[in-house]
Amino acid sequence: QGPGGYVGLVGAAAARGEGLSAMLEGVHLVGINPPAGTTDSAGLSLLRGTRIPIRSRALRAVALGGAPAADPEWVAEAVRVVLPGLRVVGEGPEPATPGLEVVASAEGAWVAVRR
Repeated sequence: QGPGGYVGLVGAAAARGEGLSAMLEGVHLVGINPPAGTTDSAGLSLLRGTRIPIRSRALRAVALGGAPAADPEWVAEAVRVVLPGLRVVGEGPEPATPGLEVVASAEGAWVAVRR
């Protein structure tokens, strides 16, 4: 809640950036490895890399979409960059990642808290 900070959208989740930006006033979105055709906007910056190019404990949340959500290395990266007590969400099977506690899952999606 509240303005400020950054949220990471990895893989397919980055394609939803423009719509999310309109709903999260004052929060800037960072799309990492977005699908083809995804473009920068006032509330969404796009980056590419083999990991999340953000310092540790800097993001308010991370959403993993598509293949990154099932990749233990990308899930571990999400845990690294999100602030303690905040959320990582993803598609696919629940991850078993140290430092991450799944608090809800249904219909192929999960929500977890960084401990």
